[in-house]
Amino acid sequence: MTKFVGKMTNLPPDAQVWRYLSLATFIDILQNGHMFFPRLQNFEDPYEGSMPMAVRNYLNRSLFPQDDLIEELESEIKTACVGCWHINNGESAAMWKLYAHKSGVAIQSSLRRLGTGFRYEDLTMGCVDYIDFDNARDLSNLHPAFLKRKSFSYEQELRLVVYEPDQERYKAGKYVPIVFEKLVEQVYVSPVEPPWLAEVVRKELEQYAVATEVIHSQLYSKTLT
Repeated sequence: MTKFVGKMTNLPPDAQVWRYLSLATFIDILQNGHMFFPRLQNFEDPYEGSMPMAVRNYLNRSLFPQDDLIEELESEIKTACVGCWHINNGESAAMWKLYAHKSGVAIQSSLRRLGTGFRYEDLTMGCVDYIDFDNARDLSNLHPAFLKRKSFSYEQELRLVVYEPDQERYKAGKYVPIVFEKLVEQVYVSPVEPPWLAEVVRKELEQYAVATEVIHSQLYSKTLT
């Protein structure tokens, strides 16, 4: 059962979400029926996987002792494995360039499909809140796995999180099984790649009897309508 945190109520069920990735990663997802959720503490941003001082200060200002809650939130950070999606009703040039510029694809899904496309019982979903990690006065979301610094707000991120306490067996992260056709609505191929790459992706889908539509992105097309 999927749990929700943060500002999910602001998103309609058909809101589009995107995952920009390399062709090799896409083929791995298709062939093996899973997505890799890396551990939050392994992310490049050193602030990921840490307890924001703003959260500590907010809890310390409350009227009741919060030691147990702080301990619980710190445990969340240490065990969180994260799948990151971009919220946008259309393609993002920035996301293409950052995550799938060469030989890349974008998986387009929806909020509804995210809720049905993963075969995992304890999945937590939420929009990332972008805050001042040192001094945030109004915190509607206290879950550190769903907090990032304001300088990353352009990512418009929706996160899926699984909490895996076995850090020896799942040191790098965890593979989460999916049902491809339930999860993926359309597959886009990078706008800087030639048309034949879109045909390669179509043939891969055909090989696995997947009827998902493949679109060669026209983001940089000179044709005006």
